[in-house]
Amino acid sequence: MRDGFKDQKEMKLGLTRANADRGSAVLETAVVITVLLAIAIIFHSQIASFAEEVFSKAFNSGSLPSY
Repeated sequence: MRDGFKDQKEMKLGLTRANADRGSAVLETAVVITVLLAIAIIFHSQIASFAEEVFSKAFNSGSLPSY
């Protein structure tokens, strides 16, 4: 019994599970990025107008000190 594994087959199965977990994490990350990009594309005009409004209020109101 070396390294906590009973035999070679169990060791190989453990490595396969580790690779599957890693692959699942990559897939989950890709799905999250895809969803975020889709939301950004769908709501592009609303996001742009919101950002423009926030920046115009921040920089045109004189509330920020000028150096």
